[in-house]
Amino acid sequence: MLYRALGIKRRQEPKKIVLYARVSSAGQKPDLENQLEYLKSFAAGKGLTVDEILSDVGSALNYKRKNFLKLCGMVTRGEVKIVVVAHKDRLVRFGFDFFEDLFAKFGCEMLVVNKAEDMSPAQELAEDLISIVQYFAAELYGQRAYKARKLTKTVKEALASASDGQTEKPAAEQG
Repeated sequence: MLYRALGIKRRQEPKKIVLYARVSSAGQKPDLENQLEYLKSFAAGKGLTVDEILSDVGSALNYKRKNFLKLCGMVTRGEVKIVVVAHKDRLVRFGFDFFEDLFAKFGCEMLVVNKAEDMSPAQELAEDLISIVQYFAAELYGQRAYKARKLTKTVKEALASASDGQTEKPAAEQG
């Protein structure tokens, strides 16, 4: 505003192309490195010059991840032209469309390398449910607790048997 009133043109820095990667736990660090290499190869193949690489280790349900917050700040300051992620859920588990729209309002395009088009709505919902259970089980029981792993395993098995059509009928419906 002051610049405009004084008739001074602000120097515009070129907008950045940023790669963002995330994994859920420290045990997945090798996956994080693979994800980053994949994103670098993708960007090079598209002729994109990467200016910054950001990554986090933490749940996609945690919106207080250090580099996620840094990325959001950069975008809202108008510093980013393109954000490249491997999958939507590498940025956030829920609300990707909200962030995509918000980033667009600041002139930033979200580029998702692998869209989940090959996943059915039921598969996507199952993945989301498992993520929620894992997150809250870890909050309740601690990251490595047996109860958390057992709860997550039980939910995965229940979802798998439900998708196979092997769910048990209630006693009233049986023979």
